[in-house]
Amino acid sequence: MSTPAANEPSGIEDRESLICVEDPELLKLAVNAVEGLRFSSPFSVEDAVHRVKSHHYAVILLSETFRCENRHQNRVLEEISYLPLDQRRTQFVVLIGKYFETGDPLTAFAAGVDAVVNVSDIEKVGRMVWQGRAEKKAFYRRYLDALENLVIT
Repeated sequence: MSTPAANEPSGIEDRESLICVEDPELLKLAVNAVEGLRFSSPFSVEDAVHRVKSHHYAVILLSETFRCENRHQNRVLEEISYLPLDQRRTQFVVLIGKYFETGDPLTAFAAGVDAVVNVSDIEKVGRMVWQGRAEKKAFYRRYLDALENLVIT
């Protein structure tokens, strides 16, 4: 079971996750991994793309083969890559796949996500999400504070 860090955001938009996984067993494990966050799971690619465009999720767990053959055909992953940077900076996106080495930062960078997880290590995703979100928030804290204090005349 995963638990949120003490400094986790408490706003509603910061407490929602999108889980794009087809396999029912994997979906069940992914839902357990984001315990403490509200979650939704799209019923189609079009629904997932619409949700990514229209809603700011704190966490997105995405199977690399969500309704497609491979990650290069994954329309949801493609849509995530087009999100505005101010939105992406505050989201944590995890790509789940059979051939990833869990936690490999180079693979995550190449895929345009925050973390990658091998299907066999899905039970680790909860800890990765909470720790990764805290690290990302700390990394961007000064930048985001500076943006808030910026006065445009």
